[in-house]
Amino acid sequence: ISDLDNAYFNGEDMFFGTGKDTFWPLVSIDVIGHELGHGVVQGLGGLEYKGHSGALNESLADVLGCMFEFFIQQEHGNMPGFRDVDPDFFIGEDLGVNTRYLRNMENPEAAAQPQPRALGGKHYVDPNSSFDHGGVHVNSGIPNFVFVQLCSIMGRDEAFDLVFETYRCHLKTRWTLQQYAEALVRLASERTAVHTRKIQDLLVKCRLCPPVPEPQRPPPNTSHSRWGRTWFPQRWPPRSHTLPRPWWH
Repeated sequence: ISDLDNAYFNGEDMFFGTGKDTFWPLVSIDVIGHELGHGVVQGLGGLEYKGHSGALNESLADVLGCMFEFFIQQEHGNMPGFRDVDPDFFIGEDLGVNTRYLRNMENPEAAAQPQPRALGGKHYVDPNSSFDHGGVHVNSGIPNFVFVQLCSIMGRDEAFDLVFETYRCHLKTRWTLQQYAEALVRLASERTAVHTRKIQDLLVKCRLCPPVPEPQRPPPNTSHSRWGRTWFPQRWPPRSHTLPRPWWH
């Protein structure tokens, strides 16, 4: 579309602008993957496009756009037109006239469009506000950040599989970020318990779930010393150490 500084999916078709004041033509690999991602979300059952559910919609689209870029480089990196594809965790890094990238999934606060990395953190938008449908393009930085950290914990492909299956198996039309986090941990514990505690700690850091209680330890046994005996007799006064009296006395 001429003179359009945007790309979008309308539920049936994808539209890509030629750019005007802010962007070059919006047809980079990650943007195409992002718009395809909105179609995937719709195919999974759809997420209401406002508040937290809208942010999760935008986040999965970003994740799919990012993974599409990695896929193209891995599978078709030697083909003409794809040799300069440099996969990363940026969104829109090949589009900006005056900006390096639009969103930074690894460090959401540092992007041209700053995003939070934690619920209620810096740049967080009230999901009930009228701005950006409740911050769908802003609060998506939180699950985006979670995804990149999951890549560090378990590897990119396994992290993507966990995130996508969480959407596929547990998606709700009105999904909060906390409900998404709960579903993510539940699925992780069922599939790969070895990473569960690290994932829980990550979600606590992002304020998406409460701190995990430390396991209760039994109280120390104060009646024993390093030799297995008490420092002081258990009975006071102490028993006599003389031999017992014979029964005939």
